Amino acid sequence: AKTTKKIVLRMECTECKYRKQIPLKRCKHFELGGDKKRK
Repeated sequence: AKTTKKIVLRMECTECKYRKQIPLKRCKHFELGGDKKRK
């Protein structure tokens, strides 16, 4: 069995309620936004 699932972003249009699903690659840890790496 696979340990991870593909992360899927569900985007929804506010005007027509159209849903679009954008798949990302497999990963165990997923963070939305997250602070950008700075020098």
